[in-house]
Amino acid sequence: MSAKSSLSVIVAVFGSVLYVSIASGFPLTLSLDSGTSSLSMTGSASGVVLEEQGPGSLVTSYSGTVTVDVDDPTNPTSIQFVNAAATANNSGNWLPNDVLGTGPGENWTDGPGDAARANYGGFADASIFLIGTANAGIRGLVFDVTSSTMAVVGGGLGSGQTFSITTGVADLNFDAGLLGGSDIASSDSLAGETAVNAAANGSYSVAGNTATLIMPVAITIVDPNFTLNFSGTLRGSGPIFGDMNGDLVVDAADASLFVEALVDLAAFNSHGFGVDANLKGDVDQSGTFDTGDLAMFSALLGGPATASAVPEPSSMTIVGIAVVLALLCGCDRTRLADTGQGRNSLTERTPH
Repeated sequence: MSAKSSLSVIVAVFGSVLYVSIASGFPLTLSLDSGTSSLSMTGSASGVVLEEQGPGSLVTSYSGTVTVDVDDPTNPTSIQFVNAAATANNSGNWLPNDVLGTGPGENWTDGPGDAARANYGGFADASIFLIGTANAGIRGLVFDVTSSTMAVVGGGLGSGQTFSITTGVADLNFDAGLLGGSDIASSDSLAGETAVNAAANGSYSVAGNTATLIMPVAITIVDPNFTLNFSGTLRGSGPIFGDMNGDLVVDAADASLFVEALVDLAAFNSHGFGVDANLKGDVDQSGTFDTGDLAMFSALLGGPATASAVPEPSSMTIVGIAVVLALLCGCDRTRLADTGQGRNSLTERTPH
């Protein structure tokens, strides 16, 4: 049997081994679409309801990422929010100034200074009660999002995620007004503040090779000088890895191609699929297409109904099988080294 025929047989057999491995969680990092992801802010400063400083000062778009773990990226029944960097974009120049100091315009007890870039800008007016006015600027706001494992039914998922502020400040200047009392000038860190999402249900869907998560948001952050309510929608999307033949479906047909790309990248490229194996094969999103992706690719396929009866191969077993494949297929040639076609981690080997 020729080396090429041997490769075909071994790859097919190993593809079957992959297919019966036990599934585990599958991570997806989704990029937030700033065009459709936005949160409005309401609330109060020093007990006075916040109003707009100007048109659009209490709403802004969000960018960044949300990472989730699903049991099946094409049709999940469970999802867990692992982390996020949902970053608020600046919506304009708002008061108070972003520098609290002692110089001109920086001592906010003498006034708010010049407007500066901010995510949100609120104005609280209690002058009718002779109490005074306040300007509030929210800057550098980034949310983390986590959860326990949640059910996905028909593409729908509940709320209850935990939003945690990783960075962000609330700048406030308060003029006590005619009744006197203490003026307030503060720049309070919001980092560490948390809230549970109480919004309506969200959704997870797949179109082609792209997964999309839509997450309605309704959270309340309580700070000593503020109560801040955020509401709106975050929408993230990203590619599903593992589609080795470019048909926009990840299924058993991709299994032998996955192993072939790992063992002999040149042979895989000769099929002419036009697929970057080192991108699509990096299913664990480690940045490298290597033997560490084998178990995760098996999880992506899901395996047959009897998969639970088949022991999952250890990482060392997987690596060992891959090495044997490389030796049997004559992969000591430089075609297995990184030749500029991608980041294949199997390096040149010389048989003894």
